[in-house]
Amino acid sequence: MADTPQKKVSSPDGNFQKFLETMQDQCHNDYQNRSHQNQPFWTLPVMDNWDGDLFKISAIKNAFTRREANEKYIEAVTDPESSGTTGDLAITTMQIDYMATAERAFRARHTYRWPRAYAQELGRVKGRGGSRRGMYAGILDSVTSIIQETG
Repeated sequence: MADTPQKKVSSPDGNFQKFLETMQDQCHNDYQNRSHQNQPFWTLPVMDNWDGDLFKISAIKNAFTRREANEKYIEAVTDPESSGTTGDLAITTMQIDYMATAERAFRARHTYRWPRAYAQELGRVKGRGGSRRGMYAGILDSVTSIIQETG
């Protein structure tokens, strides 16, 4: 019989955390620019794995990589003699799903007409970048809390 499951996930996926922190900072700066009638800048994902070329459609996925979280999920469920915990499954799928949603939103944003995209985005960037306790910090806190509480 297998031993008691041991937690496999001890911290948020590094790319996930960097993505959230980057987006929060960009949203704050973008709101400041737009609300003062300065040049708006679109928020972009972390550019470590992608050169930013929107015409390289298949390469965009690299900016939203979920490889680390996927590997942790697989590690938690593959070996019945060394399985992870229910918390591992919840936290990895939460991060995987969030990054997939962010990728879909990024791709969709580039198909809107400019005035509509600009108007819709302004309110969102204010909420996302308004404070260090904004949306992205809350998501990261939630992931970290689940990791700590499911040990």
